[in-house]
Amino acid sequence: MSRSLEETLVAFAEKYQGDFKEIFNAVAYKERLTDNEIDKLNDNVDEKYVTVMSEDYPEVLKGIDCPPIVMFYEGNMDLVSEEVYEIASPLDKSKRVFFKLDITNDGMDYFIGCENSHDLVGLVDFFIDQHPEMNFKNYRDGDALCA
Repeated sequence: MSRSLEETLVAFAEKYQGDFKEIFNAVAYKERLTDNEIDKLNDNVDEKYVTVMSEDYPEVLKGIDCPPIVMFYEGNMDLVSEEVYEIASPLDKSKRVFFKLDITNDGMDYFIGCENSHDLVGLVDFFIDQHPEMNFKNYRDGDALCA
């Protein structure tokens, strides 16, 4: 069975831990993965994601240098329709984090994205734990707000 390009990109993101250059080179030099390798690499991906091939990949990301090939994220993707902020990860300065915040009547809505699926939960927890006064929405339990 042939895999979709998106499944293959996610597998490369897992294999190379979100490293843009490694993923880019894997695609550019037509590195091959078997269906079994793709399945094994993608089996533990529980996070939401978009790839540069996804219809809902934010246009704003296409305009930056080295846009994330795969973006694992939590939160409201609609927030990054026009702008997104990029910073070095507070957990590993060699990695990038993409985010956007929006104050609503119900609390703080957010989008937090990164290129390594294994980093996402720790990043979201870090940002929420650093600012409990912001009353962040809890996307892990639906749209309920964090207590």
